[in-house]
Amino acid sequence: MNISKSFLEDLRSRISLSDLIGEKVSWDEKKSRVGQGDFWAPCPFHDEKTASFHVDANKGFYYCFGCHVKGDCFTFLKEYDNLSFPESVTVLAQRAGIKLPVGNKFQKESEKNKEILYEINHVASQFFVDQLNKTDANGCQRYIKERGINKLSVTEFGIGFAPKSSNKLCSFLKNKGFETTAIIESGLCMISENDKEPFDRFRNRLMFPIKDERNKIIAFGGRALDVNAKAKYLNSPETSIFSKGQIIYNYSNARTNIKKGSALLVVEGYMDVIALFQAGFPNAVAPMGTAMTLAQLRLLWRLNREPIILLDGDKAGRNATASVLSLALPFIEANQSLRFGILPVGQDPDDILKSEGIESLRTIMDGALPLIDMLWNNLTENHIYDSPERKASLDLKLNEQIKKIKNSHLRHYFSTAVKEKKQQFFYEFKSKSQDQSAYGSNREKQSQFTTNSGPLIATRHSKLSQKWNNIDIEVQFNEGVILVGAMNHPTVAYELENELSKVNFKYLDLKKIRDAILEEIPISETTSTEEFQRRINDIIKFNALQILYKIPHLELHPYLLKTAGDTNAKIAIIDAIRNHNSINQLNKEIEIAKNEITHGATEDLTSRIKNANRTLRESRKGSESPVLNTDEMMKESSERLNLMIKGKIWLKKK
Repeated sequence: MNISKSFLEDLRSRISLSDLIGEKVSWDEKKSRVGQGDFWAPCPFHDEKTASFHVDANKGFYYCFGCHVKGDCFTFLKEYDNLSFPESVTVLAQRAGIKLPVGNKFQKESEKNKEILYEINHVASQFFVDQLNKTDANGCQRYIKERGINKLSVTEFGIGFAPKSSNKLCSFLKNKGFETTAIIESGLCMISENDKEPFDRFRNRLMFPIKDERNKIIAFGGRALDVNAKAKYLNSPETSIFSKGQIIYNYSNARTNIKKGSALLVVEGYMDVIALFQAGFPNAVAPMGTAMTLAQLRLLWRLNREPIILLDGDKAGRNATASVLSLALPFIEANQSLRFGILPVGQDPDDILKSEGIESLRTIMDGALPLIDMLWNNLTENHIYDSPERKASLDLKLNEQIKKIKNSHLRHYFSTAVKEKKQQFFYEFKSKSQDQSAYGSNREKQSQFTTNSGPLIATRHSKLSQKWNNIDIEVQFNEGVILVGAMNHPTVAYELENELSKVNFKYLDLKKIRDAILEEIPISETTSTEEFQRRINDIIKFNALQILYKIPHLELHPYLLKTAGDTNAKIAIIDAIRNHNSINQLNKEIEIAKNEITHGATEDLTSRIKNANRTLRESRKGSESPVLNTDEMMKESSERLNLMIKGKIWLKKK
């Protein structure tokens, strides 16, 4: 596409960037200043709860302070909707109501021919609808009734009927003034070497119009009503306006109906889409009877960053699912993936809705597996890995799939997840939960809180177990820093909401406090620290700070006091989160080591533990707060103790 800079500048000036992006995000009303053209929202390009995505409507640019994406209206459509630059220009030109500059005579002729094909398909669709209401369509009407298609769906999807006559449509289109060559080019009629006159491609079929993104009819799908028909389903041939691998059935309707946070369902065929529509799921789409293509996958991601694949539960459906999974792997991102709903063998969504009802299908949707689980299931179900050779073959298959992932960060997480699944698959882990009181137990001096799990019985007295216990105090301290800092500084808690939500707390009672903090976020600007703390205590039914201050040295931490600045509190919380994550990673490797000591250590065991230890040391070394800066902490703590002594805090007040 050869377009001048002046045209692009003119187009950019006609597009409201805030309106364009506002269709995809929810603006933060607290941070946004609409009257000044200053908009803030959670970033649509990475997972976050805080509003770090900024749009300057006056300048026509956006920037994310989290993931650092930036650009203008063209860039946004390219990145968010997976469009090429020419496609983004085309979409925005249509939005602005201006025509694209046409280059040469050939381009003009091409566009003219396309418009003729659009018109032929539109007229043909009206013809099919009219035929559906004719007396000779009784068989078709009976089929519609048997399949449970209601009148609303017939109208909504433009369902029609192609009569048995060999050339009724062709004659109709000729009478409307369309040339024979154009009619044949549309794919609705065809001519053989032995025939002088063209004849209709679709005969005695239930007809489904196929529309593009702009809601224009570009082709048709026909369902045979004759049980002896050679093909149950027949699509229009590919034309200049229709390519099966580039189109998703019901895409335009799904785009109109889809709402932020709602699911996008991908099913096998037209009837499934219609059945789901009637059941209250308007966001269902289907590929065009072919294996999913990359272009179709990108269309799905433009509507929803995590579509749910609901292909049929038979062998063909499972094979199609595996094909989609393999296709998607190279292109998945942190905010772009797939989930898979497992349908019973021999049933499609339409069957489930008729036999078991909406709730059964909803259960399947709610239980949709993430891509990693589906990948694992495909490679392990109905397979026996009872020998070193078979285990090695599984490794090869898994590595082959994981290598397809282009995102190195995501590839690392997939590798880690696969290791965990293999360990669970090949070995039985037995971990014993500790039933420990939340507040009064002295079973372990260093801890007054219930933990998620304890050491395995077989390794309770090993050096590995001792290593865990030696750093247990630090885990508790870090978790306490995070919570006290958040409770004493609600504004900081609001800013770090996303980070707080991802912390994997070891102590269950502290996790309850964290969950209560998240429940009370976002806070209003008028909410005081005391009110914020009161609400948290009301949720958990105990005084959080009173419990937290039982952790040694926590009450004396200078960065966590109410009087400490938000900046210092934020530094302390971030340092604690970083150290906590490093310790968790080390403990994770140690737990793996416990099992591998029994079952045979892997070659990279030592390396992994060394790396985990190194990460922990570096996180401690790089701490900016007194969380791990003992010299400064002792100095400031000493000063606070002196003040307490001078105040004679041990004397009972009269």
